[in-house]
Formats: sequence, structure tokens, C-alpha cells
Amino acid sequence: MRWFGKNWGAPVCRDTEHAEMPTSKCAGCELPFDEEDRGVLLPFVGGPEDPPELAYHHGCLLWSVGVSNIHILKHGLPLCAFQPGPPVHWPDGHQWVREHEWPKATCPGCRKANAVDREKSRA
Repeated sequence: MRWFGKNWGAPVCRDTEHAEMPTSKCAGCELPFDEEDRGVLLPFVGGPEDPPELAYHHGCLLWSVGVSNIHILKHGLPLCAFQPGPPVHWPDGHQWVREHEWPKATCPGCRKANAVDREKSRA
């Protein structure tokens, strides 16, 4: 395993090799990486045409193993629309961050919706 992006203080950042930002898309959310992202490259043994490593955003990897669901809150609601109400009505295990804290989000649906919003604002 290797890691990329800014050091987030985890043992992986201390004990393994730092890598350049991947040019592939995240294996979890299928979004491209940008300069603010951080994550890991995991060894992958697939077919002859498959890559030797799969890149994951830090949050996507955590989400994929069931560690946490951290949503992006916009106007009091999650961007992924998994619930129609504010966080007080969400099931246990779901947390939130504000829009400007989006790299900390682990919900793939929120990250995809946020990427669309960010792309629209650049146009």
C-alpha cells in the first residue's frame, strides 16, 4: 500500500511510501482526483489488462469498509438526498461536514453531487 496527498497523521502515512497523485479515477466513487485529495493506492491482482494498484480517496476507502458515513450538508440537507430531513433525523452512524470541508466527506453520493456543483461553479 502507498498513500498520496497531504499527510493526515495515520500510521500509513508514517510507515509506507508516499506516491504522486493518481491520474486514474477513484475505485470507490469513480471521480478523478484533484490537488486537495488524499488517499491510498492498494495492490490489485486482476486480469492482465487491469492496473497493479487501485486508487481510493481516503473517505471512499473508509466508506467502502463501513467505517463511517460523512455527508456534505448544503442548506441543512445532505447533498446525496439519502434522507429528506436535517441531521437530527438521520440514522445513527451518519455525520456531516459543511461544503467547504468536502474532502472530509465519505459518502460517495455527496462527493459526486459536490463535484458536479464545483464543476458548474467553475463554468
